[in-house]
Parts: sequence; structure tokens; C-alpha cells
Amino acid sequence: MHRITFQTARPAVRAFHASPLAHKTIAEKAGEAANTVNKKLGSAVASALETGEKATQATKEAAGIQRAIGSASETASQKTEEAGQKANQVKAEARDAKKDFEKEAKK
Repeated sequence: MHRITFQTARPAVRAFHASPLAHKTIAEKAGEAANTVNKKLGSAVASALETGEKATQATKEAAGIQRAIGSASETASQKTEEAGQKANQVKAEARDAKKDFEKEAKK
């Protein structure tokens, strides 16, 4: 006939986790960890590439300076040699002029 139902008092259900972050699944936690590692690794690689580019540029500049120094040194060497040759030529002409003058003076 008539059924009588009794409502039983249910105990209040409390969350097992104390923080909202603890409600994430293992897959979500693993994904976030992988994302964090990926970002840090990408940042480190970008930094390394930037450092490499700076080192390459510095090397190129240093090589250019070395070439310029080598070229300047070579040019200075050539000019010194030319000056020495001119000096020898002037000495020879001065000796010849002195001999000619002495010959003229004796006459």
C-alpha cells in the first residue's frame, strides 16, 4: 500500500583536497610541467644562440682588425724599404756631387 520513506541524514561531503590546484588530473599536471620545461629549454637555447651570434660577430670584427693591422704593417714595411732606398740614392748622388765639386775645385 503506501510506502513510507524515511530520509536519512547524510553527512556533509567535504573535499579531499585543500587547494584548487590539487583538483588537477595527473595528465594536466604532467602537461603543465612539460610546458614549463619546454619554455625554460627554449629560453636557454635562444640565449645560447644569441651568445653564439655575438661571439661570431666579435670574431669577424677581430679578424677584420687583424687583417687591417697586417695590411698596415705590410704597407709600413714597404714604405720603410722605399725610404731606405731613397736615402741610399740621395747619399750616392751627394757623393757624386761632392766628387764633381772637388774635381771642379782642383781645376
